Amino acid sequence: MDLKDFIAKNGGEYFPISDPLPLIFKPPKMFRKEDLFIWEEIINVLRKESMPQYAGIINDACVQGDKGFIKAKGIFLNDFGTVIGNFSKIHDIEDKVCVSLVAEDAGKNYWHWIQTSLGKLSIIQNVTSFDKCIFIINSFNNNFVKSSLLAMGIESKNCVELVDRSVQCKKLIVSSKLYDGDAKSLLYLRERLRKKDTESKRVYISRLGATMRRIENEDEVFEVLRKMGFTFVRCEKMSFNEQVNLFSNADFIVGAHGAGMTNALFAKNNAKILEIRNRDYQGLCYYKMCNNLGMGYYNLYGTGHYVKKIEEFGTNIVGNIKVDIKDLVGTLEMMGA
Repeated sequence: MDLKDFIAKNGGEYFPISDPLPLIFKPPKMFRKEDLFIWEEIINVLRKESMPQYAGIINDACVQGDKGFIKAKGIFLNDFGTVIGNFSKIHDIEDKVCVSLVAEDAGKNYWHWIQTSLGKLSIIQNVTSFDKCIFIINSFNNNFVKSSLLAMGIESKNCVELVDRSVQCKKLIVSSKLYDGDAKSLLYLRERLRKKDTESKRVYISRLGATMRRIENEDEVFEVLRKMGFTFVRCEKMSFNEQVNLFSNADFIVGAHGAGMTNALFAKNNAKILEIRNRDYQGLCYYKMCNNLGMGYYNLYGTGHYVKKIEEFGTNIVGNIKVDIKDLVGTLEMMGA
């Protein structure tokens, strides 16, 4: 049972927002042309249309847990359609309509918060005015949650953190799930959060403070980039507003796959993005985002085993990356940097 069926089963009101639209994915630009076959195979199996968007209002519903479980009439449903067990009620909200912005990992990870939680406002705004609601979120543990909500006109006093408790709502507004790189939600956030660009910036996003997917020869990599006018940044050291301000001026962004690449959302129109990857991990969220926003997306794999077929790829999300400097320079020249 998906969320749409759940709304109907519980006698809720259903609000269709948009029908599916065709999706066209272009292969990234790569210096090593022999690696393009990987992307051709990947693109061949991607969805060819966007997911429909809708919202629903459910009476006497409960929200619980980091994954956004919803309960009504004794049935639990989470954001991915999985029915789970029971939880005790702790917090009642009787006087206002509630809105669930909860999604898996959205209280912990910048990308997941921006794309799968904050992006839901693009759907919710078709159903209600934000100033009339209480917003249920995963957590305020990360400053970017509170700051980005405030930038969207939602104050923390009008939010309730789930953490490990349940929230019982007289009326609960829920939205359809947002998938990686959803164009409508990203454009909605971009229009409302992005600052007016002025001077152009070239930005290198370091993962120096991360425990995985670090660039092993970062000193060599940044020496090349420094000579081309790139600024070295660590996004985890910056406030949300500082990140938006910086990346709103970015026309070139280079970085390894990681949450900091979310900030490409705020870059200049027609910005060029280079994502550096470990060969054993194929997360596609930033590729989809750049593709759907019309930005130039470039891909560079680290050194290692040059695969001959797609089946040789693994899912090593933690692997570090060593960059071939010749490949880096060639890619940057392709980008016009």
